[in-house]
Amino acid sequence: MDPATKMLRNPVIPTYFSIALPWTMATMASSSAAIVDGIFVGNFVGANALAAVNLLMPLFALIGGISTVISTGSVVKYAKYAGEHDWEKAAAIFTKSMIVLTVFSLLFTLAAFAFTDGILHVLSVNAELYGLSRLYLRITAAFQAFMILGFGLSFFVRVDGSPAVASVAVTGGAVLNILLDWLFLAVFGFGLAGAAYATGLSFVFTLAVACCRLPRRDCRLRLTRRLGCWRDFLGAVYNGSSELLNEISGGFIVFLINGIMIRAAGASGVAGFAVISYLLVFGMMAAFGFSDSLSPLVSCNMAAGKRGRATAFLLTACLTVFGIGALLFAVLTLWPEPLLRAFLPEDAAALQIAQEFLHGFRWMFLLAGVNIVFTSYFTGLHKPLCSLVTAGLRGMLLPLLLVWTFFRVWGIPGSAAAVPVSELLTFTVGAVIIFRLNRRHLSRGRRAAVLVHLPRIR
Repeated sequence: MDPATKMLRNPVIPTYFSIALPWTMATMASSSAAIVDGIFVGNFVGANALAAVNLLMPLFALIGGISTVISTGSVVKYAKYAGEHDWEKAAAIFTKSMIVLTVFSLLFTLAAFAFTDGILHVLSVNAELYGLSRLYLRITAAFQAFMILGFGLSFFVRVDGSPAVASVAVTGGAVLNILLDWLFLAVFGFGLAGAAYATGLSFVFTLAVACCRLPRRDCRLRLTRRLGCWRDFLGAVYNGSSELLNEISGGFIVFLINGIMIRAAGASGVAGFAVISYLLVFGMMAAFGFSDSLSPLVSCNMAAGKRGRATAFLLTACLTVFGIGALLFAVLTLWPEPLLRAFLPEDAAALQIAQEFLHGFRWMFLLAGVNIVFTSYFTGLHKPLCSLVTAGLRGMLLPLLLVWTFFRVWGIPGSAAAVPVSELLTFTVGAVIIFRLNRRHLSRGRRAAVLVHLPRIR
């Protein structure tokens, strides 16, 4: 049975989780590796090194967001062609995606080495943390091509009927990252450079495993010289553009709050918020895993005219991510201090700032995942404007307006509360859009039914 047939005919809940669960486990393992990386850096290198890496997170979020736009938009278009059984166009969109990801990754690596000082200045890296941030940026930049191509190819492998291979590629890279962190930092004492090399080598592993899918007979992914018009690829990127806002939303929020912390509390404030940012990455990656799996399922079923089945996938995804968000909220409410002390066992000032900030910030986990699912659903419907509006509100516009406003009125606790308020407002807008889309579809269905039953005029 080919991948499209499975997405169209198998029961909704098993089909969704057969694709979403391995990928979510992989993305959560990847984010867990980032968290463990932070624990190793904080314990074996120091709070300043942890702050230096955290200041680079907005840049890495931007790069990951752009590559996700290309991958997600292309995968949704690939699933559409698969639903139509047009494998020639599917091969063309896959080839175009790989070409663009390769060029983009190489351009970023060159820019990171050529404009290091300018990049660090934009990211508000001060003199105290400059050397550490510069070291980490240059080493990881050398491995970005492996990261971008590895994760991009894993997106396609997952939809091509091998979610387990994609999961092994990403999860295995995460496990390798943790093992190398222990070896390079705890055993050999290589410092922050060791953490950077551990991350880079894990990216190499991810790409190598994802490539193992390509030679298999049942693999539908193939490169072709018949690329055709690039208009469909540009449309796919536009359709997936909301994923850029989703991906960089965490980094953008980190960027805004880093600016507040470095002015209000110095390096201790940045180090304290660094712990929160790692928890944010973990929660968002869980939501991304389940939401990224939704859009190709919706696209494939809509292409086959199965709107009700697409809606069932949406409800399954929403309930799943809300449950995960509620679990994270409960953990952060009941056991915040042991979790924070794992990162900062000896820095009392940073630990106190983190505890105060988390008290208001934790509420965002309840609705953030549902909002991300909304944007993926709109992407699967090929409604890029709806997706952009939802992602833009939660990822850029509302945080930009509310974080600084709340900070000026209520200080650091106010900036923490601004993020869950942004998520609540975004949820309201997204729910209204879905209601209007469904009502419009029902209205068209009723009109079509009336026209079918009208007597023919002779």
